[in-house]
Amino acid sequence: TPGGAEIRKGYEMFFQWLHSERGGICFGGQRRPVEFYIVDSGSGTLSEEAAHHLLYNRHVSALLGPLSSVELKPAADLLNASGTVLVGSTTNAKPIFQGRPHLFSVFGSTDREFESAFELLAGKVSKVVILE
Repeated sequence: TPGGAEIRKGYEMFFQWLHSERGGICFGGQRRPVEFYIVDSGSGTLSEEAAHHLLYNRHVSALLGPLSSVELKPAADLLNASGTVLVGSTTNAKPIFQGRPHLFSVFGSTDREFESAFELLAGKVSKVVILE
C-alpha cells in the first residue's frame, strides 16, 4: 500500500516511545503496556469475517487502520457494535464515522482526537492490531 510502510514505522515508533517513556497507556490511573502486532489484510479491505476473527479469536480491543474508508466499510458496523475502538490512519469519509462513536479518523473530517479513542478502552484488555 502506498504510504503503508511510513505509517507502519510511525506506529512502531509511537509504541516504542509509549512503552519506554510512558510505561504504556493509562487506564484508571494505572499504566499498562499495550500488546500490538501487525496484520496484513491482503486485499487491503478489512472484511467483516476478518474483523470478527480479530475481535473474538484474538481478543483485540483496538485497531489502527486500514488506510482508506473503502477498506473499512465492510467491518465498520461490527467494530462499532462490539465497542472496539478503531483509529483510521488515513480514512476520513464522514458516512463511515457518523453514528459510530467507536470509530475515529486522524484526518480532518472528524473533531475527535486520537487520545479520545483510548479513553473508550478504559478497563478493557489492551491489545491493538495494526492493519496494513
